[in-house]
Amino acid sequence: MIRPFALAAALLVLAACSADTPSPSPADPGHVAAVARQGLVEIRIASPRVTWRMEEAIVVEASLVYLGQAPVVASGSGSGLVGFSVVQQGGPLRMEAGGTSDCVRYQLRPGPQAVAFSKSGGFSGDDPNAAFYRAFFADPDLHLPPGRWRITAHVDLVLGQECGGEPTDPSASIEIVVRP
Repeated sequence: MIRPFALAAALLVLAACSADTPSPSPADPGHVAAVARQGLVEIRIASPRVTWRMEEAIVVEASLVYLGQAPVVASGSGSGLVGFSVVQQGGPLRMEAGGTSDCVRYQLRPGPQAVAFSKSGGFSGDDPNAAFYRAFFADPDLHLPPGRWRITAHVDLVLGQECGGEPTDPSASIEIVVRP
């Protein structure tokens, strides 16, 4: 049986200890970010807000991080080592990352390298959503209709040799919401 005095003393000790320990500040609830790593390559993707309005240009930031100690040659598509997909959750719109099939050499330096968000991909002219896709790819900014969206940064490269070797291909995704 716990005596009331002993319980009160224990609670005072706990209160004193917790008063001396700073509590962590909560993370910005509007910021959304994700990281994926494969071997010595990491991809980071973030957006400063989770919720956007359909007339706003959505901001997406990404960085490719090489975790090695010295620069290395990498190879991949001439379209770039990172592609972005934008997929409507619970809906038919899918703008999957695409790239050219050529093989280009890149130099990766240790540390993060910013990667600008870019649109790529294709669609059939007889797709029921072709008009949307044409407008989407023609717009230099990222505007989306209302709904929940998954935005993914895909890495596709080969470290230390020409294309055709073992690929390094981590992907990281965030989800945002677009309101009317």
